[in-house]
Amino acid sequence: MMMMMMMMMMMMMMMMMMMMMMMMRESIENPDVPKRLCLSYLIRDLLYIRASYLNILISELKSNSVVKFQVHVNLLNYFILI
Repeated sequence: MMMMMMMMMMMMMMMMMMMMMMMMRESIENPDVPKRLCLSYLIRDLLYIRASYLNILISELKSNSVVKFQVHVNLLNYFILI
């Protein structure tokens, strides 16, 4: 279970990095696209990831496993810090 959580976290981090790279490349290639717009898209995507993560958290809470829930809370705190 812990391995699955770690893999999920790594995948999310990689997705964020890829999105940042894409946004930066897009703003460099297209000077008429404002950087603020790219940043707002990035923030929107991060919020979407966080919202989907919260849905996973709620479904885990419904399945009544306290240990898994604690792991989720720790990961969620990590995402809030980012």
